[in-house]
Amino acid sequence: MTEQRAALDKWMDDNLRMKCYVLASMLKELQSQHEYMPTTHAMITYLQELYREQSHTACFELSKRLFNMKMHDEQSAHDHYMTMIKDLEELKKLRLNMQRELKVDLILQSLISSFGQFIVNYNINKLDCNLSKLVNMLITAEGILKSLRDYPREPKKRGEMPCEGC
Repeated sequence: MTEQRAALDKWMDDNLRMKCYVLASMLKELQSQHEYMPTTHAMITYLQELYREQSHTACFELSKRLFNMKMHDEQSAHDHYMTMIKDLEELKKLRLNMQRELKVDLILQSLISSFGQFIVNYNINKLDCNLSKLVNMLITAEGILKSLRDYPREPKKRGEMPCEGC
């Protein structure tokens, strides 16, 4: 009987110590809600149930936003990429990590139509690169597209035929 009592006393001391550690790591609001729970196990189980549901909802909202994200006409490729990476990192924190290929596909499908030729070239040439290389390629392509858009074109005059030597 003495051994059982000693084991129970040790368990109660260990439980109290662990409760103190867990409570010390919580926000004040959570501490007051959980300090009277009988065991550390009860506290952790309750917290897991409480936050698992919020975690699932957060994953759903983040993935929905990522799969529906589209680059805006005035947005730079770098800014768009950084917005997407921020959401991908948030998903990773919630333990939902996507494979690199899916991340690349998400980024490519979210680009505006002026990047259409870039996407075709990327897929035809079966490019396989990490995300930082992809953003550098997008920034380069964006610069080329901007220079083509800004390049002044002389309007053709009516009835003018191109010369043979041109």
